[in-house]
Amino acid sequence: MLAYIFCFFIITFIFMNIGSFVSFKLDSKNKYDNFDNFFIGFCVVGTFLNFWSLFLPTNIFAFIILLAISLLLLYISFKNNNLFLKNNYEKIINVFIKQKSFSLSILLLFVIILFTSLVTPRLFDSHLYHIGSIKWNEMYRVVPGLANFHDRFGFNSSVFVMSAAFTFESFFKQSLYLLSSVTLLVFFVWLIKIVFDKKGLVAILCLFFIYFFYEQYYLDISSPSSDLIPNILISYVFFKLLILEKMINKQYLIIIILPIFCITLKLSTLPIILISFYAIYLKNNNNINFIKQLTLISIVFILPWIIRNIIITGYVLYPFESLDFFNFDWKVPVENVIITKESIYAWARIPFFESNYVLEKSFSEWIIIWWEMTSLKNRRFFIIALISPFILLFLYFRNKRVLNKNILFSFIICYFSFIFWLLKAPDFRFSFSFILLLNVFVYSHFFNHKFFLNKKINHLMIIITFSTLIILSKKSFALFTEDYKISEYTSYIFKPLNYKKYVENTKAEFIENEFKFKNNNSIILYSTPEINYFRCFDVVPCSAYLNENIKLRGNTLQNGFKYEK
Repeated sequence: MLAYIFCFFIITFIFMNIGSFVSFKLDSKNKYDNFDNFFIGFCVVGTFLNFWSLFLPTNIFAFIILLAISLLLLYISFKNNNLFLKNNYEKIINVFIKQKSFSLSILLLFVIILFTSLVTPRLFDSHLYHIGSIKWNEMYRVVPGLANFHDRFGFNSSVFVMSAAFTFESFFKQSLYLLSSVTLLVFFVWLIKIVFDKKGLVAILCLFFIYFFYEQYYLDISSPSSDLIPNILISYVFFKLLILEKMINKQYLIIIILPIFCITLKLSTLPIILISFYAIYLKNNNNINFIKQLTLISIVFILPWIIRNIIITGYVLYPFESLDFFNFDWKVPVENVIITKESIYAWARIPFFESNYVLEKSFSEWIIIWWEMTSLKNRRFFIIALISPFILLFLYFRNKRVLNKNILFSFIICYFSFIFWLLKAPDFRFSFSFILLLNVFVYSHFFNHKFFLNKKINHLMIIITFSTLIILSKKSFALFTEDYKISEYTSYIFKPLNYKKYVENTKAEFIENEFKFKNNNSIILYSTPEINYFRCFDVVPCSAYLNENIKLRGNTLQNGFKYEK
């Protein structure tokens, strides 16, 4: 627990310092608060690590460099009498001192996230390939043809590269996977701040969002998942635009950088890049400047990630076989790419069935089965999101002030992203943020705003806030007690349960397979028997899909893998 608290502070310090410096240097005309700076810093650090990984492993040395840069930026700021960073920290301290109810709610929220994050990773995909991918990034720079060894390693999420730099294994002799929990904590603190600042209907919608967002992703908090963080960034951007009604051409760094970087976290978020394009277009007066800036930003934030894609898989975007421009010997065979892509689409529509069976069904056929397998709660969210344009149209005819160009365009992108999710891979965990955002946006226009501004209602908001957080506390504590006995505090007070011990408790087994390097030296590559259910956990080098067609390209694992029939 103490290790987590320390690491929470260090990660937040790095992101916020780097973000503050970048926002101040690139856009000093607009005001960016500490939350904006955190998320800008998150994207900048992620881009830096993607670039770093092209040449060096993303390990403790990358972390030390980032920490050194943060400290240097802080030193330069104070040396040059630049009070920008100093004022940011002073604001934080003053808020906690003056607002006791807010401080207490933040403390409660911190406990919720901390208890939830201390449990061992719960997601099956984390045992399957998330943690393995992080280990590869820690041990090696980007490996050519790694997707031949394990097709899931081709899902080149920046989450895994960033997590590799922040495992703190060298300090604590075990890996800590807390990037998701830190990011969610900052996002939820931001929403709680809105609750106390705005009050009224906006406060209720924020609490609504916190409760159901946590319910959807509480198992992801302790896992290095590639689903949670992109949904946080999406929610942060569209909450500003749709609920807080911020202008697209204001704070353009948030509107441009976060959606573009989101693509490197989860490819299924691709449609939101349109919001960045529109923001860049509004910022520039002519098409030439628009093209120049778009090209520059794409090179900075996306190019390192695309290069990683090409090295790992042989494709610009994986698993999309149509973008086939290269002929490297490590390139994943087209038929394997298609199989991987189809398995993703099939699982998202009807899990636990063969891909061919699912994909042969028409939309009208599989949607019925998908609907029957969806929980009642998510059905309700889905229906509201689906009919939201008609509700918005109805509200517009009642009051034309409901819409402006800013809100309309933001809503269209959000809804288009929702439809894209529905047609391609309708697993709720992939894009739950779009569904919940559309619900919140619709609800925001259903109520009498004057009623919610009543002073008695505002006093009641504190009770509602703490009630919501207490309910979530019970959920987090119940999850926590699955791994720990509260009386045995020595098992968690300093460090959480070691993931390696968790793997031992599962009685996982691994098959040793001897492979030859080009110089005829041998190496053991591990595969998984049925008892593992395809899970490699944190064992490296391990693949759930190892076969005789996989060949080593050189004399070390750094040289990568190729596929030869």
